Amino acid sequence: MSINYFFRTSAKEWDIAEAIIHYDKNNSTPEACLNRLLLTIKSDLKTIGKAQTSLKRYVLKAVTQVDKLLQLKCLEATRRGSQELKNEDTPTVNVNNISQNEQVNVAGVNNITMSQPAETDVGEGSSMYSINPPSAPVERPHKPKLRKLQIEALKQVIHFGTSFSRDHAASKILYHQYKDEQKDNRSLKALGLFDYVVDLLVSETNYESFVEEMWASKLNENQDSRKDTFLNIVKYFLTTFHLICRSPPVNISNHERTHFVENVIPSLLALGKLLDFIEFKWCESEFISSKMLNQKNSDYDLRSVTSKYIDALGTLTTLNNMELIIVEASSGQLKENTTHSIEDTLKILECGISSLRKEAAHYNDASLSTFLKLKVYGVHVIKSQVTLSEISLNDENHWKCIELRSAKLPTIWSDRIGLLQYMELLATLYNACHENQKIQKQLIKENVGLTPFSGPTIGSVIKDS
Repeated sequence: MSINYFFRTSAKEWDIAEAIIHYDKNNSTPEACLNRLLLTIKSDLKTIGKAQTSLKRYVLKAVTQVDKLLQLKCLEATRRGSQELKNEDTPTVNVNNISQNEQVNVAGVNNITMSQPAETDVGEGSSMYSINPPSAPVERPHKPKLRKLQIEALKQVIHFGTSFSRDHAASKILYHQYKDEQKDNRSLKALGLFDYVVDLLVSETNYESFVEEMWASKLNENQDSRKDTFLNIVKYFLTTFHLICRSPPVNISNHERTHFVENVIPSLLALGKLLDFIEFKWCESEFISSKMLNQKNSDYDLRSVTSKYIDALGTLTTLNNMELIIVEASSGQLKENTTHSIEDTLKILECGISSLRKEAAHYNDASLSTFLKLKVYGVHVIKSQVTLSEISLNDENHWKCIELRSAKLPTIWSDRIGLLQYMELLATLYNACHENQKIQKQLIKENVGLTPFSGPTIGSVIKDS
């Protein structure tokens, strides 16, 4: 690799002329001009400066030298000449439209991707400053995350459609589909409660009488038990939020349990108590599926199996007690612990897949196509950001992890309109729980031979050990 010149040479002895010679020898494109080599060197230097901050002053000095070379008139002529050649060889095309992913659709030729302006580095003294163009992508803060090497390793067995990775085409489409659904508040609208929830959140009712008036209000429609149940979940959650906002904390700390108990547990508690087929266990509940799957490897001595503990674990009370909802809080309200966030992202992935594998063992003779619809849900809380993801089987060689919703929880009463996104997340999880219960019942019938089906069984993919 050409960049090795800078790693093998002491920073004090970096010589741009020697670097150019080294890059030229290692260049696999013989027709590459000096201008191209200099741009590559500059890019590599910027990478080194970001990775090793102790070398920044040496990087700045070297980048300044490269910039001076890039400004040479002879190189300008080279750039202009090559551009003229390109223009002569390029046919005239008609631009039809520009899509959201910045691809230009043209008639009669292949699609062209518009180049994005690069960041600009400027320096003063021993410091270097990077200025990005407005179109540069921005990572949304406090979302689930993995390191690059972890993503590369996991991509062999998991197709991601998440904020941290969406290289797989089908999963990327799903990711953007769910983003659009969140923007449209699709789950709340499917329940017919969007307008009602908005009215509650924008209500100018006096703070002291809000809870009483909320519980007294009724829907002016025919009774719908599923709709009424979720409305009660909303009311219980808003009641607790109202109570929390009554007395703002004086001594705010970054203790993760305090924020989790006050701001996240109430809505999940209401979900578990009002749905008669889900039960939650709180604060370091042992995850069972992983231990069951490791019984044989441990020679049936579970004392040697490392247990995983979950901040909140939602389990189906129906057959098999499937571990359906895995909730992890990675930080308190004030500051994110990035390492903890990464650990919990990995934990949700491992436990979600273990839960599905355990279910597969129970439904070995059921339809594979039905099992593909079975999901496990991860709820990841980082500071005040809550992200809901689903994990499922994709094919014989891959699982699938897709981000469904993400919402920021407000913590003061005057910001309560911000709860709308979280209500949409909660409605998505609520609808998913009902859907999973239906799939479980279908799998039971198929497994015992009551419902015939065509196609492969689960056992043809996830085999007995």
